Amino acid sequence: MVDWSVFGRHEAYGNGLKRAKLRGWIYGVVAVAGALALASRDLGPSRQPMACATLVVYWWGAVLHLVPFASGEGYCAALAVDFCVITSVYTAHVAVYCGPSPTTALSLSMSAVLVASMASAVFAGRDIQYRRAERHVRSAFGVAHTLLLSAVEWSRCDEPWLGATVVVLKLFAFCYFFFGGRIDAPTHWTLATVPGYWDVHDNFHVIVLVVHAFQVLAVGRQAPPHAYDHLCVAGARRVWQ
Repeated sequence: MVDWSVFGRHEAYGNGLKRAKLRGWIYGVVAVAGALALASRDLGPSRQPMACATLVVYWWGAVLHLVPFASGEGYCAALAVDFCVITSVYTAHVAVYCGPSPTTALSLSMSAVLVASMASAVFAGRDIQYRRAERHVRSAFGVAHTLLLSAVEWSRCDEPWLGATVVVLKLFAFCYFFFGGRIDAPTHWTLATVPGYWDVHDNFHVIVLVVHAFQVLAVGRQAPPHAYDHLCVAGARRVWQ
């Protein structure tokens, strides 16, 4: 059930977790603007699929944060879909770089396990926001997938500064949220936050947006074969722009 009368203005999610009033609006803006940009089809053969896959995160993120799900079950189902979308986009990013390869298969397997975990939790009626077991599973796969994609991007980007920028920003975003943004984080950052309107989670969204912009830029500048190509082998398709 959804309480459409408070669309984008609700102060808490369906399971009672507090929501900053501006949460999710940046996702909605990026989703619409990104769709209009993609319609021009001017990004190139490798950037187009990367951008398309990434944009799914923003469309569903807008749904998750702006649609006022009135029940805990409805919100947790939407949250589970959000985690499934994120892990699937990680795999899509790996696939754009590596094509059909062991690395892509590994990424796909990781996503499949996480999707199965989320589906099991939803069908069992568990609150994946608070239940420790689900949180540990997501954290473990989140760390592993982030490191895997970082290794691929570091090795395949033709310009060292650009590859380093993508990897450093990605790791910074992950650590920023992991150590100071989760509900059970050891600390909670307060820099550049406005209580009730904008918090750490929203800063995280902005950082991730910057990361995604650099990722789309970098994928169009893939390197020629070199010493690290063992990350993407077995018929990986090299995409040039």
